[in-house]
Amino acid sequence: MTIQARHDKGGADLKQEVRQVVKASMCIDDLGPDVKGLLKWENYCKNLGLDKEGTKTLFTMQPYRYTGELHSIRYNHTLRASDVVLQLKPDEDGPGRFRFTINGEDDSKWFKQQRKEFYQKIGINIEPRQNKGNKYSIGN
Repeated sequence: MTIQARHDKGGADLKQEVRQVVKASMCIDDLGPDVKGLLKWENYCKNLGLDKEGTKTLFTMQPYRYTGELHSIRYNHTLRASDVVLQLKPDEDGPGRFRFTINGEDDSKWFKQQRKEFYQKIGINIEPRQNKGNKYSIGN
């Protein structure tokens, strides 16, 4: 078999595999419309710092007690979480049709509050100040 013939056969095999993957993806969409949303949340959980077992537990839609570090990509901040309750909840209006909560509140709200408390502990006020050009101040 010539190099060109092997190349053509490899290309045809690859095209066939792509067709099979697309067909399987369409079946998954039909059989489980939440799968795509869960795949996005799986990536989110990985970015948070959760292991596969923790992520699997969340996908049961049951509360998951967690102690460890959680990383927020939005705030580029890793926070220590002590005995928090994480949960993935169905939500038709949420991203990927789900909502991620920490201690019962939306994760973004929880991270924002934790970040605020962290900066307050080290003496930095991150509240916007009236009529000032800079939004951060040190001390009171």
